[in-house]
Amino acid sequence: MPSITITLSQQTIAGLLDGKYRLLAFQAVNTVAPGAMPLVWYQTTHFTTSTVVSWSDAFMAYASQSQISSYAVIQMDSEDSIALGDTVAIETGFLMQPQPGGQAGAVSIINQDPRPCTAGIGQAAAGAPSSPICAVPLNSHAMAVIQPTNEIFLMFLPMAVPNGTVLTQAIFPGILVDFENQTTAEVGFSLDGAWSGKGQKTPPNTDLVPLLTG
Repeated sequence: MPSITITLSQQTIAGLLDGKYRLLAFQAVNTVAPGAMPLVWYQTTHFTTSTVVSWSDAFMAYASQSQISSYAVIQMDSEDSIALGDTVAIETGFLMQPQPGGQAGAVSIINQDPRPCTAGIGQAAAGAPSSPICAVPLNSHAMAVIQPTNEIFLMFLPMAVPNGTVLTQAIFPGILVDFENQTTAEVGFSLDGAWSGKGQKTPPNTDLVPLLTG
């Protein structure tokens, strides 16, 4: 199971708790589907000097009637387990039905309901139920191909945002960690907002849409 360890000093932990911060995690994907948006995938307020975020390799596809807009929370109306390389159809009533064919390393989602919907894929983190990692507007009879990447984005935020929240801008500094050739990684964070360790550091106001949706 892949994992990332965030090293925090006791002083940093005290400052994060005093400021009511939470650690947010995002999964990056590649897709050419127009309007794709990143979602808050995992979060925790349980901080230790070695805070660990781990996740499963299993994926699910979902359909939703929620509208995509900044800070909107995407509620899954239906979901189903799916393997990379598979295709699933959203039938009338948002029922999920497996379909033949697919693209290697990606999940293909076809909307066969007469209504437009929001769709995407999700993954389980840290023993929690699967949570969506991206959202794509999908018109009737349209298809989205979504390829999960090996990149995890981390950011601390002093406000409550549920999992599934559309977040298009990194309000605070963050770090994008690539797991292409590794299953574990270690980074650090200090109260001044500085991230350390191997990864792409991002400043406040970074546009998360191109960073996390390809």
